[in-house]
Parts: sequence; structure tokens; C-alpha cells
Amino acid sequence: LIRRTTFTNIGLDSVTLSALDGLAKMEPSGGKLDWGLKNMGRTLEGWMGVYHADDTLSMPFYRMSTEPGDSASVKIETAGHYCISFIEDPENDAELLPIIYDSTKVFGQNTPLDMPAGLITSSVADIVSSTQYGDARTSSAFAAVDSYTLLPGESVTIASFYGKTDDIANV
Repeated sequence: LIRRTTFTNIGLDSVTLSALDGLAKMEPSGGKLDWGLKNMGRTLEGWMGVYHADDTLSMPFYRMSTEPGDSASVKIETAGHYCISFIEDPENDAELLPIIYDSTKVFGQNTPLDMPAGLITSSVADIVSSTQYGDARTSSAFAAVDSYTLLPGESVTIASFYGKTDDIANV
């Protein structure tokens, strides 16, 4: 899935953009998730985790730790979903944007995820610099843009790629 979001300054003065763009919920990959998400969603969160393909916040990898189930054997899950985002700029090499995967940083305790209580009380820069937790919870996937200046008539596009791969090394 590719998501492109464009912001255009239609005003007469320059503006500084600070924004989060992405998915409020990002389910991990692995196991028989369809049944589990429908019938025991909160319990299933115990197996969910966000791992990283590198040492930055720009390449999160959403997967189950093991296949959930009541079995004598344990199947370690290696497949997962990923999200990478960048600002489109034909003149420069793209730099990956940080991804906010801890939904409580954006929504606070608002579990329906319909009001960004955390974003209302914190800036994007504060959210990016704070510690995020991705274990044992349903995560999000928001590209973070802080302090991007647009002159009158200028536009900026955030491109985000969401996908699935068999191993974190493939991201």
C-alpha cells in the first residue's frame, strides 16, 4: 500500500508545518490473526510487538512474537508488516521520517482512537523525542514531520509505504 499526502500553502504568508500522517492502527503479521482479532483482540495484544530494522525510529517492523495458541510447541514468528515514509523531493535524496508507533503518544488514553488527546497536549517534536513502547499493544504507524516551512503556493508530499515481508532483514 502506498499513501501519498500533500499539504499546500494556499495563504499569502509562509507557514511552518508540523504533522503526523498515517494509520491509527497497524496490526502485526503472524499466526491465525483473523479469528483472534475478532474474538480475543485485547488478549492477542500480549503477542504483539514492534521491532526495528535499524537503530532509528524510521523502520518499525510489526510482528507477533510467537504464534498464539494453546500448543505444546512454540512457533517463532519472523514475518511482519513494515512502514517507511519520506518527504518526496526530486532534487534531493529522500531521508526516512521517524514513525510514531506508540498509539498512546498520539491518542493518550482515548482507546477508540478518534481524538488525538496526546497530540493536543504535546508537539510532534516532543512525541518524536519521547520513549515509545510497542510491546503487548496494538500499535500505530504515523510518519512524523516537524518544522517544515512552506512558502506561499508551495506544496510538500509525504509518501508512506506499508507492506509485509517474511523477515525483518528484507526491509
